[in-house]
Amino acid sequence: MHIKHVTCRKLLAGSLLMTVHATAVGAFDWTTSAKVSVIEPSYMPGWISFQIGASVGTCPSGTWLQWPAQGADQASRIANAQAVYSTLLTAMMANRTVIFYGVNAGCKVEHIHLIAM
Repeated sequence: MHIKHVTCRKLLAGSLLMTVHATAVGAFDWTTSAKVSVIEPSYMPGWISFQIGASVGTCPSGTWLQWPAQGADQASRIANAQAVYSTLLTAMMANRTVIFYGVNAGCKVEHIHLIAM
């Protein structure tokens, strides 16, 4: 039982680390800390739409933010979308704060951090 618990923790930690894929630091229009309120996975694996409880840049609170799947090939983009979806769902269900970095054009999120708070 103990081994199973440790393995699940390592798997979750690994999937959360996979979400750290984005453009260069400093290329963002905004950054904010907020909680995920709604996730719309219907467009996966192409992108994930979601809402947070805050306004960001020119995107008012309640706007659908977009996470475009990232990667060099289709398999990488699918894996990226799954990892980010997993992270957003974990954050929403655990009521955890996420740091989002994004651009105003298209209300696009390009980088996320799930933090322990």
